[in-house]
Amino acid sequence: MSGIRHLHLPHLQSHRPLVHHPNSPVIAIFKFSLTVRYSSPFITLQVGLFHKEEIRFLVLENSTVSIILGRPWLCRHRPELSWEPCDVIRWSEQCHTQCLVNLPHPQPVPVLLSSTHVESPEPSFTPEIPAEYTAFQDVFSKQAATHLPPHRPWDCAIELLPGAQLPKGRIYHLSIPEHQAMEEYIAEALSQGFIQPSTSLATSSFFFVGKKDGGLRPYTDYRQLNSQIIQQPYLLPLAPAALEELCGARVFTKLDLRSAYNLVRIRAGKTAFVTPTGHYEYRVMPYGLSISPSVFQTFMNVVFREFLHRFVVVYIDDILIYSRNLAEHRQHVQQ
Repeated sequence: MSGIRHLHLPHLQSHRPLVHHPNSPVIAIFKFSLTVRYSSPFITLQVGLFHKEEIRFLVLENSTVSIILGRPWLCRHRPELSWEPCDVIRWSEQCHTQCLVNLPHPQPVPVLLSSTHVESPEPSFTPEIPAEYTAFQDVFSKQAATHLPPHRPWDCAIELLPGAQLPKGRIYHLSIPEHQAMEEYIAEALSQGFIQPSTSLATSSFFFVGKKDGGLRPYTDYRQLNSQIIQQPYLLPLAPAALEELCGARVFTKLDLRSAYNLVRIRAGKTAFVTPTGHYEYRVMPYGLSISPSVFQTFMNVVFREFLHRFVVVYIDDILIYSRNLAEHRQHVQQ
């Protein structure tokens, strides 16, 4: 039914007053031409145990099917199915805030279709590094990027607005693959020192969103906290000024920092999040915090202060080194 462009309901299935459809279009479904003379009022549609919404349908005459959920509905909700037993095991990120919020939380038992890893393993090969830069090979190490950074003057401090209240998130039900991914994520972050058990009164929600490659991305819902934070000045470079700096440059190197925000320490407590298995808080700056980009840009501006506007442009965690020729560029990169 992915090619059907509307939501349809057969005439006999509607038991509430219908609304006359002004155009009475004829729609082709399954090689049959069916007339639409009415549309339904808003109807409560519940799919499975968790998903509930108010929705309107076009009413078909002489239809042999009970209900048709067309392509726009599928694209908006993105249900992922387990066929044995037949059940929906995941909905879109939008559904977590609009369709699943106020429902009870029974415990369906979906079938584990495949194991999922939060991150891909390190490649077995060593990337080729130019001979003049081999002394900096450890800079590209994933292991080196997983150490707890020291405290610095630009640690992230979360200042709340007067009268602000700490977030009170809820625990989300996780599917079996999501629960496995959560346990792996928590265990790894604890071993790295990036999080610790929390006794904070703050409880932001924690769940997963799907990635394009089919993996799972951990997500902490900081919307309540972000609305209470005193925002910091956004010190991002202006695009026209950055482009002007590149005039005359012919050789470039682009560096993208690994897990950039985790390089900055944060005052513990307010970033606490709750999971089905425990209450934790970050010791490093997490993703999803509204002040993280400005805090990290300040950090990078301090680190590269003597090189900015000479041969370096920094945009949050992206570093561009530019030079007029190769010999000059080698000197710039080594600095």
